[in-house]
Amino acid sequence: MRVLKQVRFRLGNLFDPAASYGPAPYDIIFCRNLLIYFNRNLQDRALVCLKTLLAPDGLLLVGPAESGLPILHGFASARLPMAFAFTNVEPAKAPRTVAPSKSRFGPATPAPISDVSKVLSPIRPASSNAAKVERSFHPSERAAQSLASVERTANAGRVAEAKELALTHLGEYGPSPEIFYLLGLAQDAEDARSEAIQNYRKALYLEPRHQEALAHLALLLRKQGDIAGAEALTGRLGRIGKRSGT
Repeated sequence: MRVLKQVRFRLGNLFDPAASYGPAPYDIIFCRNLLIYFNRNLQDRALVCLKTLLAPDGLLLVGPAESGLPILHGFASARLPMAFAFTNVEPAKAPRTVAPSKSRFGPATPAPISDVSKVLSPIRPASSNAAKVERSFHPSERAAQSLASVERTANAGRVAEAKELALTHLGEYGPSPEIFYLLGLAQDAEDARSEAIQNYRKALYLEPRHQEALAHLALLLRKQGDIAGAEALTGRLGRIGKRSGT
């Protein structure tokens, strides 16, 4: 009941400068799966507004398909596992989430994977019985665990490691919409745009209704000046959202 008494509901327009949102600044703002329905101009306006409403050390939480937008407006990844959270700091003060070395992942071929087995299996079986339990997993279960490991690593902000894990997963378990999407996400964070676009398209080839891949691909196309292609994908994303009721 004490928590309930602290709750206040207000209706406001994010783009109305006269709107009242209560006493600001806020420590946390939840804005999940809203920005994906705006064009680039409205996305920029929304993020400027959210930045003014957020406390200097506050957190902004967005959806996975929107995770590439806040960093364009002075936010930095909060490096919180399983959350697309960003801190309200200037780029110069932001913790780096991408490995600074560009030579590690060139555009032509992926970098060699060093000791990935330690990443995939940080705790090795201590006995033969444990090994038997490990081997008892169905291949589909192992693939699901590997995919979850890639996603957790990406959510934690360890982009280069997530890319290595994604490439390893792809070699061991074959193509799937999710692995192509996660690989594209890691390449996107490293600013390897052409490779990211290719993998987002592969994800959509296998799953045309993959909303996160649609949103990220639309954003990349817009950055490259392909406005018509970006608008087409945004319209497609909107139609999918209406049919699914999201």
